[in-house]
Amino acid sequence: MTRRLTLYLALLLSLFVSVPAGAQSSLPDHVYRTLVEVCAEYPYPVVQSDEHLGEILNEVAYRHRDEGWGLSRKTGGQRVGSPVGEIAEDILQLPSGFHYDVLTAAKVGNPLLPNQGSNIGVIDLRNRPWVAPVAHRLSWATGGSTPPPPGPTPPPVVTTPAVDLAPVLVALAKLQADVDELKNRPQPDPAPPDLGLLNSYIDAMIGNGPAGATDNHVTDILKRLDAIRVTLEQFAAWVKSRAVMRY
Repeated sequence: MTRRLTLYLALLLSLFVSVPAGAQSSLPDHVYRTLVEVCAEYPYPVVQSDEHLGEILNEVAYRHRDEGWGLSRKTGGQRVGSPVGEIAEDILQLPSGFHYDVLTAAKVGNPLLPNQGSNIGVIDLRNRPWVAPVAHRLSWATGGSTPPPPGPTPPPVVTTPAVDLAPVLVALAKLQADVDELKNRPQPDPAPPDLGLLNSYIDAMIGNGPAGATDNHVTDILKRLDAIRVTLEQFAAWVKSRAVMRY
């Protein structure tokens, strides 16, 4: 009898405590569009981490926080980390306890599939309290609820004091003038070779050779011819140098 009365009371309660005003059987279209948009911005073909699921749910709820959308606290079973702590991995929840399953097969390694879902009833808020979303920068994007933090401060520009090159230019000009002066300075003529020795050698080869010579006359002549050849080469070099200087 007690069991039957309990069933009747439960049936009667279900007639009076139905979906409250404002609650829909599926996720409202404008919230669903936001969910699809956030999922489309996810750069990976499959879910990379539980925390990414938590970030996506928090982002959608935060964009519609003024309408009461939030997350569902869950500390046991299948759950994911989020900017507000551990939550259900696929639920958007209203403060009344009505909640919606909005991600299909939400699990690491699966594709990210938004689901307009269905209202899966009122949850016991004592076990699954509503959690307000928070502003959070998505870890994989530069957008999100809050702007990205400022980048590092660029190092100060160090300016080197100007160097006065005037003294250097003056010194270079003076050096150039000295070089030009040396190039234009007349060079003294080299002294001609002494031809007196050549004349004495030629005189000594006439007749029997020089008095007191130790070599025979022919050998002495050959030696003197070698000396004459060297003297003539020196003379030729002197003539050539004179020609170069005149040029």
